[in-house]
Amino acid sequence: MKDRSSLDLTGVKDVDKFDEDIVVIRTDYGKLTVKGSGLKVLSLDLNNEDKSVRIEGRINSLEYSNFGKARSESLASKLFG
Repeated sequence: MKDRSSLDLTGVKDVDKFDEDIVVIRTDYGKLTVKGSGLKVLSLDLNNEDKSVRIEGRINSLEYSNFGKARSESLASKLFG
């Protein structure tokens, strides 16, 4: 990320959703949600080895979550971890 105005990512599997306020990206390690304003997906290349995406706009937050992790944990392990 540079100056909270551009973001280059690799390890991208797909972009699930994008508009001016949110971009939801599936990566090799889970889901990444980028929130901001005036967001634009400038490039998406899933054919090269890096599988990359470039986003520009005002980036306010990045939220990372793992796919399936919460489902595989029992209630007891969540409570007593």
